[in-house]
Amino acid sequence: PVTGETIEVEVRNESGEPLRLRMLDSRGRLVSDTVIEQPGVVERTRLRMGRSAGIYFLQVTTPTQKQVVKVVKP
Repeated sequence: PVTGETIEVEVRNESGEPLRLRMLDSRGRLVSDTVIEQPGVVERTRLRMGRSAGIYFLQVTTPTQKQVVKVVKP
């Protein structure tokens, strides 16, 4: 669970490919969008979340991979 309006995210990216981190609400609406062109092997960043409680989805994509993580804000 997350409290507050931001979340700290740590992504491991051993390939060094550019990263795109998108936070979507439960209806698929974009809440925040961040692109990191030259990420390190371990990249830490803060993302804005919606103000409302609920379920959000963090999409992390590179040119060759995609992962989605569910985030719960009570």
